[in-house]
This record gives sequence, C-alpha cells and structure tokens, in this order.
Amino acid sequence: MDVDDGVYHVVSRGNDRQCLFTCDEDRLHFLAVVAAAQERFGLRIHAYVLMDNHFHLIVCTPNANLSRAMQWMKTSYSMWFNRRHERVGPLFQGRFKSTLVDSSESWLVDLSLYIHLNPVRVRSLGLDKKSKAAEAKGLLQPSAEMVKERLLVLRNYRWSSYPFYAGYH
Repeated sequence: MDVDDGVYHVVSRGNDRQCLFTCDEDRLHFLAVVAAAQERFGLRIHAYVLMDNHFHLIVCTPNANLSRAMQWMKTSYSMWFNRRHERVGPLFQGRFKSTLVDSSESWLVDLSLYIHLNPVRVRSLGLDKKSKAAEAKGLLQPSAEMVKERLLVLRNYRWSSYPFYAGYH
C-alpha cells in the first residue's frame, strides 16, 4: 500500500540475474529516468546505488504514488534499454520490492549505509555473504590493505549517492 509521505527502501533486479546496466550510458540514462520520475511524481530520492544487475533507492512519496512511479520508471527504462541493446522481453525480475521504513534519522542512516556499501560487498573485496557474517561476529578481521582497497572503491564508485554525501564530488 502506498503511503502519503512514506519513506521506502526500493530494490529491483534484472530478470534471471541479468545486467540492467551494461555501460555508463545505461546508468546515466537510468539516472535521467529517476530524475524525470522525481519531477513527474513528486518523489524525493534520498539515496541510491546502481549495481550491474540491481538497484536500491531510498524514496519519499509525498503523494502516496510509489507504485505508479516505479511502474513508469521501470517501463520507460526497459523500453529504452531493449531498443538500445536490440533485445526483447522483460528486463526486470517481476515487480519491485519496497519496504516502508521508519523515517527516524537513526534508521535512515543505517539504511543509507547498507545501500551505499553495496559496491564493496563483493567477493573480490572479501565481503561476500559468508565473509561479511564472519566479520560481523568478529571471527574475521580484514587486513589494513583490504580496508584501504574497500575505501578506495567506495569513494570512487560513480553510481551511488555516497560520494555526494561524503563530499567527494
């Protein structure tokens, strides 16, 4: 159910784990669609991250219209992507997932951290699901070099709102 002034964590994945974004032009176009949706539907996007096969958004809906806005965004982007890449069929895996969240500042900070850390939660940086769980329990300690590499990736990841929040861009 859409809620006036609701704050949502929104996630949508590529169909069959396929890439939604294959190059910078795809990502730039998706961000343009998000910007158009903000204008068209009155959304406020508080944070985002674009990964190859999924995206996360923190969205506020002053007009209780998340479903209409997401349908428009996903349809607009899918049509453009399919034309551009000469493909047919669904791009996204079903309907988007959304969770209405407590809009208190402390909860939003935790959610923002979760979203913004996506680019470094990868096996190559030692943060696959198993390693992440071990680190959280204190069973595994990353090396100083690994922490340095994770920070470098995070600070330079262009497809997230993190660099703007942290003052890097």
